[in-house]
Amino acid sequence: GDYDPTQTVVIDPVVTFVQYVGGSQSEDVVTGVDVDVSGGMYVTGRTRSFDLSPLHLSFDSTFNGLVDAFVMKFDSATGSIVYSSYLGSPGNDSGYNVAVDSQGAAYVTGFTDSAMFPTTPGAYRQTYSGNTDGFVCKLATNGASLEYSTLFGGAGSDTPFDITVDGMGLATVVGQTTSSDLETVGGTFDSVLNGSSDGFALKLSATGGSLVQATYIGGTGPDLAKAASLTVDGDIVI
Repeated sequence: GDYDPTQTVVIDPVVTFVQYVGGSQSEDVVTGVDVDVSGGMYVTGRTRSFDLSPLHLSFDSTFNGLVDAFVMKFDSATGSIVYSSYLGSPGNDSGYNVAVDSQGAAYVTGFTDSAMFPTTPGAYRQTYSGNTDGFVCKLATNGASLEYSTLFGGAGSDTPFDITVDGMGLATVVGQTTSSDLETVGGTFDSVLNGSSDGFALKLSATGGSLVQATYIGGTGPDLAKAASLTVDGDIVI
């Protein structure tokens, strides 16, 4: 369009880098992103590609099944991959969102329909409950191993949509559930499934070994919790 040729033209935003994420198959989807204090970018999603973008410093470099979740970290200046990893099983696994703590560790949440999704010793839930279970995986800062990996959920469908982490490393997850047997703890607001589906919120301990809080949120119709944030006082806004 028209502009003043005597002035410097500034195009906003300035693109630092552009990076493809994917392999040779038809489905490579990014669903969540976060940045650390240094500007490093972390993404998660799902893929059907056995040859996902170069995998190195990886917890898992092998495609596992029908659909795998994945996590990648990109350098803030160049867009080069710092680490990337599959998170998956022989079934369907999808990452929904990722959060990064002050130390640069990534926390990925998503869902699985497989009893063989990788969990870690001492995790809150190491066994699959049925239908679809949610998961939370905390990766080491270099992406080469899992600090913890836990399942959560009941006999119905449990789908997490968002995750946030506080200064003590406690991860809060919100989502949607059809499970009437979801565990609720911590002076819970609501311990009963109210309709065909409810939103839920749960908080994991820093080690991923236990639930600190967990509650249903909903009425008699279908409900879901899509996003969460923390106040400076540590309250959860959903």
